Amino acid sequence: MKYFEEDIENQIVKVNALIREQKLSVVAGDILEQFEFLCSNLFGSKEGVATCNGTSALHLAFFAINITKGDEIIVPTYGYHAMVVPICQLGGIPVFCDVFEDTLTINTEELEKIINRKTKALLIHQPWGNLSNVDRLIEIKEKYNLYLISDSSHAHGAKWNNLPLGRYYDIICASFGKDKLISGGELGIATMNSVEIRDRMLLYGHVNRVPFDLKCKRYKYLDNAIGIKYRPHALAMAIAIEQMETFPSRIRRVTDNITLFKDQLKDLRNIRFLNSFDLACRVYWKVILIVDVESKQESLKNLMKENEIPFEENHYNPLLHENSIFTEFYGIQSKGYYPIAEKLKSKICQLSAYLFYCDKDLSRLVEVFREIDRKLG
Repeated sequence: MKYFEEDIENQIVKVNALIREQKLSVVAGDILEQFEFLCSNLFGSKEGVATCNGTSALHLAFFAINITKGDEIIVPTYGYHAMVVPICQLGGIPVFCDVFEDTLTINTEELEKIINRKTKALLIHQPWGNLSNVDRLIEIKEKYNLYLISDSSHAHGAKWNNLPLGRYYDIICASFGKDKLISGGELGIATMNSVEIRDRMLLYGHVNRVPFDLKCKRYKYLDNAIGIKYRPHALAMAIAIEQMETFPSRIRRVTDNITLFKDQLKDLRNIRFLNSFDLACRVYWKVILIVDVESKQESLKNLMKENEIPFEENHYNPLLHENSIFTEFYGIQSKGYYPIAEKLKSKICQLSAYLFYCDKDLSRLVEVFREIDRKLG
């Protein structure tokens, strides 16, 4: 969440203390242990492995479940490219899937059609804090014996049926990077319930925690980690830990205000918001505005500029299946058809959840969007 004066002062105190104590790099224990413990609690998992960012957390997750050349991982085509790059780095093949029009979450009806004997895992995005249908995903996971991984970078603290997502997913990966709900500047986490998965993550990404910090005996014979150094910076963890203390109250206020904002504007004629599944206890990193009449999209942007409302255009355009990173560099040529994601990609605008922290700002935003909708005709 956005930093406020008290948050900033508290973070400065914590950072100063670390600098004075010269604890700027932590191999194990101390602040690293505290951060992993707090993150495990946040996502409802038994174990945690801290990383330098969310992408590295995903890289460790795919290594931990032994993704190798030719293994397929299904991912929504509406998502961030860094979700998928680690799959390609390990020789795996991303298989893209369309999304639901009213939620932007992975289309579970289409998903099951593209599972085959090479499919090893499902990587599920929780776009802007909106949760995918966990119950249906669990059914599919168990039916086909797949790993279920959540990219929860937008969904810190979100729950399904009042339980944190770590109760359902094999691995939760999240970024605590730039402008995230909890941010250390550049920081990530993976949480899980399997000690063996936890150890394999250390094996690949935490130099000098192997073998002494492993919980299983399997790799105790090794003299050190075998992969890339992905451990996080102590200052990033200190900043994030400080934010975690006030996070529940801050996210509650923002979520309540956004819920009220959407409820008061549910009768708009030109702008619609995302729906959520009944059991989803979502959070908000961004509020998504969809204008189905494409010719009115530019007018919406101009009217928001006139009213000094900061916004972003669709962050996920191009879609993953057409992104040159995959089509050109990695040679991933998708054979699928993604009509919903294609239709919506140019019709989406994003508002930061930070806009909804103050009650007085909420009243203004409701008034402004009523007027914008009227002008859109």
